[in-house]
Amino acid sequence: MAAEASIRAIGRGLKVLQVINQHRSLSMMSIAKLCDLPYPTACRIVETLIEEQMIERESARKFYRPTALVKTLSAGFQEDDALAQVSRRHIVNLTREVRWPVTLCTRVGMSMMIRDSTHAIAPFTLNIYHPGFTIPLLESSSGKVYLAFSREDDQNAILDHVRRTNVPNAERVVPRLQAALEDIRTKGYSIQERIRHTANPGKTSAISVPIMGDGPCEATVTLAFFSSSMTLPRAVETYIPSIKQAACLIAQDMAELRLGH
Repeated sequence: MAAEASIRAIGRGLKVLQVINQHRSLSMMSIAKLCDLPYPTACRIVETLIEEQMIERESARKFYRPTALVKTLSAGFQEDDALAQVSRRHIVNLTREVRWPVTLCTRVGMSMMIRDSTHAIAPFTLNIYHPGFTIPLLESSSGKVYLAFSREDDQNAILDHVRRTNVPNAERVVPRLQAALEDIRTKGYSIQERIRHTANPGKTSAISVPIMGDGPCEATVTLAFFSSSMTLPRAVETYIPSIKQAACLIAQDMAELRLGH
């Protein structure tokens, strides 16, 4: 029992650190709410992270922010920034054309992580999402299109994970997911209506396409729009050509970059 409690404490501590790092600065109440923790538990975790010098309290207000020591946690993760650098001008151009925010995402475990986004420059957006923000793989258009065009062994690993984690009705969920992935491969894009995992649940919908290299999907390009602004079929008809073109240009630039090296 003590070991289980210790493991849970580590998980909670990592979650608190991740949330503070993603939002740059948060109050104690926001930390407790975002991490779904009792306020006293959040306080104890924050105090521990301060003692370990991973976070610090702002001098002017009762907000908490990460310190430079957080960067040591990524020292062993060899991240390739070339993709984000190459993609930037293309997702900016796409936003200028359609006026909706665009994100570049890659897979991290069972989540999709934003590597870059144009929320800060999009005329039509509700919130700004910074690099590092994650969304569930199987509940996002980016995650499903990434999975549909990923390697077969990656797909099998995800499906096995669904079976192992006691997903309700997994015996029906897995075949439906496999059929959905086949449909995505046929269409070349994925959609997600009224996204739940955002700062404004249900207010936005999304369309995602894969960025394909010589092999499997490398990343995804996603366009988000207000759910009330148009239907998904209308959004697909209007925006898919431009999103696919941006993804194609990114793939071409990445190929040229590799040849240059």
